[in-house]
This record gives sequence, structure tokens and C-alpha cells, in this order.
Amino acid sequence: MNRLFKQAVSMTLAFVMVLGITFTGMPAYAEDSNGDAGLLQLQSLEPVTLLAGNSTWKYLDHGTDQGTVWRSVYDDSTWASGQAPLGYKDNGTGVSSKQFGALNTNISYGSNKSMKYRTSYFRTNVTVNKEEITKSDKIMGNFAFDDGAVLYLNGKEIYREAMPAGEITFQTKSSTNLSDPNEYTKVDLTEVVKANLKDGNNELSAEVHQSSDGSSDLYWDMNLIAYPVVETVEPGIGKPESIALTFNGNPQTSMGFNWYAPEKVTGTKLEVVEASKVVNGQFPVDAQTYEGTSVTTSVYMTKADKSAKKPVVLTSHKVIADKLQPGTEYAYRAGDGQADNWSDIGTFTTESSSNQAFKFLYTTDSQGTTEGDFDIWNHTLQ
Repeated sequence: MNRLFKQAVSMTLAFVMVLGITFTGMPAYAEDSNGDAGLLQLQSLEPVTLLAGNSTWKYLDHGTDQGTVWRSVYDDSTWASGQAPLGYKDNGTGVSSKQFGALNTNISYGSNKSMKYRTSYFRTNVTVNKEEITKSDKIMGNFAFDDGAVLYLNGKEIYREAMPAGEITFQTKSSTNLSDPNEYTKVDLTEVVKANLKDGNNELSAEVHQSSDGSSDLYWDMNLIAYPVVETVEPGIGKPESIALTFNGNPQTSMGFNWYAPEKVTGTKLEVVEASKVVNGQFPVDAQTYEGTSVTTSVYMTKADKSAKKPVVLTSHKVIADKLQPGTEYAYRAGDGQADNWSDIGTFTTESSSNQAFKFLYTTDSQGTTEGDFDIWNHTLQ
């Protein structure tokens, strides 16, 4: 960075920290809040919800054996439909899960509480772009059901829980009997979903089984989420620039720091130690380490850069060193923790505990725009 820019940002950083403001602004010429500003923002890939919780499902609650044909392409136009969670509580008090909440749709268990339907059937459709979804890193399912469940994708079984091994029929009982729904989170279905997914419409089918004919409740809901590949980001290279120190909190026991670094240097670490412990320019291993925060910002170095919309993208870092001793000289270095990214070692002294009177000079922004302006401003301070 050139000297003009360093002088400008140093004074701005100090002024901002004295006020205790989180620094996110532009010390030179600010980027417009519209237009091409969005191009400067970091882009992140969001998970894709293939099936949301509380979705609408078709269901069959007649207590009739549907065999296996219902699991794939099937005419379910005569089935009822309702929003999940679906199920029942035979005493009318309701049933719920932490993930999906209380029942939205009550289904039938028959006319006899002691001989409820052994199996209930559920179907829905999921429309996807297979090429995009198969690029996902993980496909995860979250489930809540009572008592046991088997899930199929286009007729192929992709998930089974609280059910015995082997062939599943209408009469098969669940292998668990809990008072509340079973809840499972982030079940990895990546391989089996990718292997059976089709481009466009997909049939998702589930059968929920009771553990006994007198089971008091039934519950069903789920979601399915595809997570993008997370690219490994190489740590950025670059040392802090324009390090500013200023009061933040009690000047006897704390000191505020702010600096700029290249765009890809996002970590914020500060090491502080009593200055007497730095020997031959080597920072000791027992230094106190502080973690801070950083934000990405953009600045224009000149008015010409602003006119041409050519900002420099940097990271602005902020950290507070606290629990210091009054009247003590400290050494510090700033960086992101990487060996080659530490700043030169600097020093500061905390305020004495005697609280003796002192004088200070308070200034505001010089409004300088040229190197000559800042030279005059520098002479004034001297």
C-alpha cells in the first residue's frame, strides 16, 4: 500500500475503535450499495432442500395390505392427502417431535383401539435436477416416526429403522416401543439416493409400522437435504497493514487493535506478552493469544479508481486484548496464526494505576485527498 493510503486508514481505524464501533466501512471512497457492489461479496453455496418437513403426503389408512406395488410408480389418486406430521394419538391428547412439531393431519387407526391397523402408508413426489443433485457432497435425511419405518425411493429401499431385518410385510411389527417418536438427524443417504434418483419426478414412499396392535400413537415426518461440496480454501498469504492501537474499555487493563490484510487472510489473532520476555526479537511460546473477527470490505485508492469502479478488496480485523496489568510495557504481534503472516513486533504500555492527570490532543478527519494534504496534517500533529 502507498504511504498516502496507510496514513488515511490508520487515523480512521483509530477513530472508529475509540468510539467502540464495529468497523465495516471504507476509509477511502466507499463502494456504492447498489450497482456492481454485489460482485465484491463472498459467494456461498447453500444446501438444497429436496423435501421439506411439514410437506404434504398422500396416505392410506384403511388397514389394507398394499403389498409392494405402491412403493414405486403408482396411482394414488384415491388416497387421502394431508400435511405432515401425520399420525394419531388414540386418547386425543396429540403427539409431537422436536424437529417437526405437533400433528398437522390425524389419520385413522380403525374402530378398535386394541386392534389398530398394523401398517400405514405414505407417498409423496420429489422433483429434482439429477445432474445438479448428484454433484452434492452429502444428502442427509432427518426423521421422526413412531414406531418403526421403511423408506423407498422409486421402489428401492433407502432407509429402515426400528424394523427387523428381512422382508417387510403388512403384518411386520416394529422392533421398538417408545412413548415418544423416534428422532434421527443427519442420516447419511448420499450413496443410496444418488444410485436411485431419477431426473425430474421421483416417488418417495414410506410405511410406518406399530410395535403392537394396542400401540397408542403413530407419527410420521421427514426432510431430505442435499449439501454442496465444500471446497478446501487455501489460507491467504499476507501480513497486517496499518495496525492501529487505541483505548477500548479500561486503558489500564485493555487495548484495542485493528488492521487490514489481503482479502484471503481472514483469521484474526493477536499475541501479547510482557515486553521483557521478548529476547533477540523472538516472541515466546507462552504469549497470551487473543481471537478476533474480520470482515471483507472494499476501498478505492483514488478518485480515479472510484470513477472506474476499481476498488481494492481487503479484510478488516478487530480484536481486544484484555486482562492486562496496569503500567506495564507489552509486546505484540498481529496476524492470522500462520508463521509467515505475523506482523513485526510492536510495543505499548498500559495506563498506570496511579491515575495521574494527563493531557491529550483530539483530532478528527483531516479530509485530505492528496499526499501533500496529509504531509501538512502530519506536520500539524508533530
